[in-house]
Amino acid sequence: MSSLQAVKWPLILVAALGTQVYLLLADVIFVTYYAQLSNPGHEPAFYTMFAQETAGAFVFCFAPASIYLIASWLCRRAGTAPYLHATLYVAGYYVLDFAVIAAMAFDQMGETLKLPFLLNGLAMLASALVAARLAGRRTAAVAG
Repeated sequence: MSSLQAVKWPLILVAALGTQVYLLLADVIFVTYYAQLSNPGHEPAFYTMFAQETAGAFVFCFAPASIYLIASWLCRRAGTAPYLHATLYVAGYYVLDFAVIAAMAFDQMGETLKLPFLLNGLAMLASALVAARLAGRRTAAVAG
């Protein structure tokens, strides 16, 4: 059986979608907190601009930790090929991310592919691979 046939695709899809939803929800909660408690009294356009300007930084700071946790869960559930599952998970996340960006603002796609976005991708991949390594060790320790 080839390694791609052994991939638990439904788990990867659930993990990638879950990560998208989690990070979006976390950003909405952060902006709502800012608008209601931290800096209230501005026009809605002000908060829209705040959300657009801080969403990237927010995801950059919090995404690797959430990717680590979700990749750890995914690799434990998959049981085999943790590095492959972790890599496909991050790739699936970015496929969904690009699809959302293309659907919402295709004309701004070039703005997305800047150094911070690429560094974030590397940090997310690194955290997923660390989770895969630790999940692989745990699986081997339990099996052996």
